[in-house]
Amino acid sequence: MTHPDTTILICTSDRGVLIDMTVGSTFACIYPEFKLVIVDQSSNIRTKQTIAPFRSDPRLRYIHSYTYHLSTVLNTGITVSNTDVVIITDDDCAVPPRGAGPGP
Repeated sequence: MTHPDTTILICTSDRGVLIDMTVGSTFACIYPEFKLVIVDQSSNIRTKQTIAPFRSDPRLRYIHSYTYHLSTVLNTGITVSNTDVVIITDDDCAVPPRGAGPGP
């Protein structure tokens, strides 16, 4: 079975280290065929610094946005995803191991 072309989208704003758990659990998913798009609306660099250890993973795309409206940054993330499926998750949660793959 092939895995769907999937993007996991996280929009964040001034969450700093809280996003570490979300990004770490996303990359721990058992379905490796996904992209992770982070749209960061932060007014500081803490979130960018927190995800720095993950930046070498080619599945990650980081975008800093000066727009502070959730609907706008969601549209930004969806537009750059270029995948069939987009999964949107919060920036302060753990993504389950099967969270990036097909259902049961």
